[in-house]
Amino acid sequence: MARTGRPREFDESVAARELTRVFWEKGYHTTSIQDLVDATGVQRNSLYGVFGNKKALLLVALAQYRAQVTEVLERLQREAPVLPALRHFLTFPLDPSRALNGCLLGNTTVEVSGQDEDIHAAVRDNFAALERALRLALERAHRSGELPPRDAATQARMLMAVQQGLQVISRATDDPTRSAAAVDAVLDSLR
Repeated sequence: MARTGRPREFDESVAARELTRVFWEKGYHTTSIQDLVDATGVQRNSLYGVFGNKKALLLVALAQYRAQVTEVLERLQREAPVLPALRHFLTFPLDPSRALNGCLLGNTTVEVSGQDEDIHAAVRDNFAALERALRLALERAHRSGELPPRDAATQARMLMAVQQGLQVISRATDDPTRSAAAVDAVLDSLR
């Protein structure tokens, strides 16, 4: 007869959202396991037993973050015209409730991506999914005549770079008009 362990006393998806929030707010190195225990309400042994070590907890957070960003990616794929969806992509992270913490992917890239291959791969895969969604949206805009045909892959990389830059700058300034003007200029450059 197979032995069954104690039933889980917590919702993994809720815990994953809390892991994401803490790593996003504090970063990897300054987040302690106790911070994660406090945020999730899950005992240390249970947290380790379900998710693994601190690195594995960050990987769970990165997967959860990707799920959160999926809404933005889906909007890029379904919305026509494409330009409003691109504007949303560029301005979504500038919302004051998000801007203070920047981008979890960008933050993780700077902090630990080069130090660990698994983390680097997770960050790279997340960025690749974003870039692919942008490229597909731009190709759709080119085919429909909304935008003149150009190299969609290069334009997608430009939009990624601009979005990451805007997120960094938004952490240092409280003047949203500057970011809005930059978004307008970038979108104008696509026309």
